[in-house]
Amino acid sequence: MNLKQYITQNGCGSATRLAKEVGMSALYLSQITTGRRKPSAVMAGRIAKATGFKVSLESLRPDIYQVFKEQGAIQQETPKNGSTDDASDDVTPPAEVGGTVQSASSEGA
Repeated sequence: MNLKQYITQNGCGSATRLAKEVGMSALYLSQITTGRRKPSAVMAGRIAKATGFKVSLESLRPDIYQVFKEQGAIQQETPKNGSTDDASDDVTPPAEVGGTVQSASSEGA
């Protein structure tokens, strides 16, 4: 599920609550929802976690999702049974330096 679908499905006020929960303004969340801006790796992780991983990291930032996958940082997808037990262990955030994600292939270059 993407962020727009999540907000639509959860009704009026869900965007404001989500923005507050992850520590961003409602305007910034709106810009992410409409695709005008991309969340940082950290914010993408916070959004995914705050939604119980109903909004996937892949839908928020497919570029970093691929880096996570290549580095083995993604252990598993959201459980098929819909359970969110231990869901916080599903994604390990990358090292973020100066607003950019450092991947193994860019180190030492």
